Formats: sequence, structure tokens, C-alpha cells
Amino acid sequence: MTGALPGLDPRLVARWRREVGLAGDDAGDAVRLRGRAGASTLGCARVVGDARTFDLVLAARPLRHLHAYCALVAPGVFEQDGRHRDHRRTVDSQPGVAVLVTRFSGSITIRRGEEQTTYGPGQLVVYPFVEPAVIEVTTPADPAGVVIPVESLGEEFGRRTVRVQTLLSRATAQFVRELALSSLTQAPSFDPDVELAAIDLVRAVLDNQRTDLFRVRDNSLVMRAAVDDLIARRHTDPTFGVADIARELNISRRHLYRHFTYSSKSLSDLISEKRIARAQGLLVAPQRHTFAEIAAASGFGSAATLRSRFRTELGLTPAEYRRQMTVVADSKPPTRRPGRPILDPAEDSAAQG
Repeated sequence: MTGALPGLDPRLVARWRREVGLAGDDAGDAVRLRGRAGASTLGCARVVGDARTFDLVLAARPLRHLHAYCALVAPGVFEQDGRHRDHRRTVDSQPGVAVLVTRFSGSITIRRGEEQTTYGPGQLVVYPFVEPAVIEVTTPADPAGVVIPVESLGEEFGRRTVRVQTLLSRATAQFVRELALSSLTQAPSFDPDVELAAIDLVRAVLDNQRTDLFRVRDNSLVMRAAVDDLIARRHTDPTFGVADIARELNISRRHLYRHFTYSSKSLSDLISEKRIARAQGLLVAPQRHTFAEIAAASGFGSAATLRSRFRTELGLTPAEYRRQMTVVADSKPPTRRPGRPILDPAEDSAAQG
């Protein structure tokens, strides 16, 4: 039997690499493991079922206090055997706790004995990286996060999986993901204080998983991360605005604005930035969406609003931007406000179909 090796769609891999800030296949910043040969070199788990469908792109970096990584993995079932073997591109073999978050649609299920934990996009999951478990990935997943030594969190959390859905966990998920991606794309040094801040936030999530007494409203770091997460999830709704952020976080607008007093961007700017980044991705997509369709999918009320915001932010109309990017396909988008649109594989597949 001949033909292309099943696994991840090449277009999905290429877009994921661009969005997380990784270069091409020959850059040495990520390793791709595919099929039976790739599965045989996987150091921390084995593929359950047909290994020919196995496909994983992985980038990892050891930091001073933790280990950062991001990955793109095809659907499948994996058995984590608890006997982690060293691999030059994976996390080290010391006992650690994985803290990760995905953006893609679908879910990942972790089963350990009678315990089963399922989590979806934007949710924080914490689980022992070297303890036996079965992990089921239902759609292409893009986990990114860190591995923290057990001694930094406590032995209790080195033995069980934790999934929490609170304001603090949402904020921590955003912070951890951005830390991982930033550390992988910024060389050669990374601020160890940021690592310690991530560990403190994760410890706070774990210590307070069964109570809502932990007060986060006066913590600007947490509040800003929570705002980023809300904007990432809600920006495509054209009615979404600052009032909605304040309402979802259960604070007043005045209290919310106070956390952004010294920020270079206003809350409205952050929402607009995310919408423009989304529109940029759709404008250069292989499918020729109309401007009205792009406006609706990006959170702009109309094509006229899309055009106005583009001219204000980029100095180009959407049509001019599309023509420029078509002529110079490999050039960097001419934007003063860098954005990283998040790819939804389900949406991508529907568009391609």
C-alpha cells in the first residue's frame, strides 16, 4: 500500500508553526515524529493502536526552574507508562508535573485508574508527567505549557490529575501558555522571575481548587491574563466590549480600568487588535472570503467597520492588504500591532471541505 503518510495536514502544521512563532522544518527548533518510526522514538509514552497515524511536532526548552514546550499532535490514544526515557527534544526524566493548555476545539481525556479527566480549549490541566496514564486526543491538539519539578509544587500534586475552572485558573492558563511560547521563540535568555511567577500561580490554583476564597481581583497580573483569555474567546462577537469583560469578571469598569492604568494599550485596543489579527488571517486564506464574511467572522459589525479599522491601524484597506500579501506571499504582514491568530482545525477543515 502506497500513498502519503496519514497524520497532520501539512497546511495545519505550517499555520501552527507560524502562529506559535516557530520557523520551518529545517530550522532545528522543533522535531517532527511520524508513523511507526516516530512512535518508536517517543520517550514518554507509547501509541495505542495503529502507529502509522502517529504524528507529532514538538519544541521544548529547559529553563532555570522549569521546562517549556509546545506541540501539535494528531488524534490518537497514548499510554504514558511512567518510565520516562530521555529524548533530546523532550522534557528531562526528573519527576515533574505537566501544566498545559490548548487552544484548538475538541477535547483531551486523561485516564488514570478509575479517575478520568476531560478538558477543552483554554482550560488548565495539571497532571503527573511520569505517572502511568492513558491519554486520548480526539482532534488535532496544540498543547503548550511547562513541566514543573514535583518538589516545587508538593508531592500531593505529583500523583493526581487536576482540572480547575475558575477565574484564577483561566488567567493562569493564559499566562503559562504565553510563557511557554515566548521562552521557545526568545533566545538565548529568559527571565527566571517569570518562571517563578508561573510556579506561584500554579501553586495558588492547586491550593485553592476547592474554594473560591482566593481573592484575585486586586492582582493585576492575574486580571490582565484573565482579560486576555476573555478577549481570545469572545472577540468574534461584534457586541463584545469592555462592559462584558467587567461583567464576566464581576468587577466594576472603574476597577477594571485601574489594572490597565500603565498599559500602552487600552482595553478597546486589545479587542480591536485581536479582531484585526483574525481578519488578517482570513484575508490571506486560500478561500476567497468576501469582506462581509471576514467582518462577521472577525467580530466587526460590518465590512465598512472592518475597512475603517484597517485603515486606522495598518494604513491599508482590506483589499489593499490582500493584494499586497498576494504579491509578496512570504513577507511579514505590515502591522504595527503583532497578533497571533489562533487556528481552529474544525473550522479549517470545514472551510477546506
